[in-house]
Amino acid sequence: MSAPADETLDPLRLDDEDFIAEVLAGRFALTGEAERVKENGLAARSLLAARREAGDVIDLEVAETLLFNMARSVGDAWLNWPSRVSPLIAASLGISVEPLLEALNDHVQQHLASLGEPEADFANAE
Repeated sequence: MSAPADETLDPLRLDDEDFIAEVLAGRFALTGEAERVKENGLAARSLLAARREAGDVIDLEVAETLLFNMARSVGDAWLNWPSRVSPLIAASLGISVEPLLEALNDHVQQHLASLGEPEADFANAE
């Protein structure tokens, strides 16, 4: 059963949710149109698999995990930075290490807190 010609929606112009809603409402594409959608879908799936195998495409979950781990690594490096440099800075300025270390730690932690948690928006990435 298909909708009248003036109400027929092009299945390729529908997003997934609209396409499913049309099918659930009893409006099915004609056999030729359905075959076209099916074949285009299979071709897209094959192309995506080939691009994934070639390393051009990665899973979103993998990308998010990598981003999170990288951000964590950078944050950890910054948290360790004051203890590495404060003795050097204190020696060059001729001041005590402890107050300098405390001040640097406070400022680094405030800065990292102001940056917040990393969030990836891959939807608009080019």
